[in-house]
Amino acid sequence: DNHGNSVHLGIFFMGIFVRNRIGRQAVIYRWNDIGNITHNKSTILVELINKEETALFHTDDIENAKYISRLFATRHKFYKQNKICTEQSNSPPPIRRQPTWSRSSLPRQQPYILPPMHVQCGEHYSET
Repeated sequence: DNHGNSVHLGIFFMGIFVRNRIGRQAVIYRWNDIGNITHNKSTILVELINKEETALFHTDDIENAKYISRLFATRHKFYKQNKICTEQSNSPPPIRRQPTWSRSSLPRQQPYILPPMHVQCGEHYSET
């Protein structure tokens, strides 16, 4: 993390969480507070919108940083595209339209009844 401590990073539907080595939750960065997620060499940068700060996380190698930052960025993009599903809406309920046709306005067809068929196992069908 920013202080050089070894931590576990994870994601969930509302954002990124950071836990220390013994499993205690240290920080949650919510998707709506995150502006941009990038990586520079082996460092992951999480830019926060409202706090004017950037959280830095150092990984063991460049490939891990690239993978984690892409994973975080993809989940962040998914959140932004589907944010409407997680927020309470104050919009009015949708207007329900009446159908322009009904069953009674359609032409009525006469039912067709099939004649009974008597077929025994191994025999060919023939009308009786």
